[in-house]
Amino acid sequence: MALFERFGEFDSVEELNMTAEGLKEEGDLESLKVLAEENGLDAADAEDYADGIVTELASDLMAAAGKIAVESKALGIDGIMSEIGRAVQQECRDRDHVRLERHCDRGMRGR
Repeated sequence: MALFERFGEFDSVEELNMTAEGLKEEGDLESLKVLAEENGLDAADAEDYADGIVTELASDLMAAAGKIAVESKALGIDGIMSEIGRAVQQECRDRDHVRLERHCDRGMRGR
């Protein structure tokens, strides 16, 4: 699947979750799974959201980590660059006050 092929790239986790909410209201689990996978989330996350186990498809951290994973895969990043990506993700997990915003034209940036 091409990068953000079906739903496009979102500017924020709020936009991602609003789209997920619409799909959930429509009862479209298959599209909800595609949305999750396009954004680096597991299909199981979409199922949990559809079943009401969690109240949102993605948290800030999940969306940021998913974005890094999807873009890293698309760019074929491996080796030391892959390790740097994992270090960034770990740093975000360790700092609960970190919020990452997604911007279509600029990739990831800290806020």
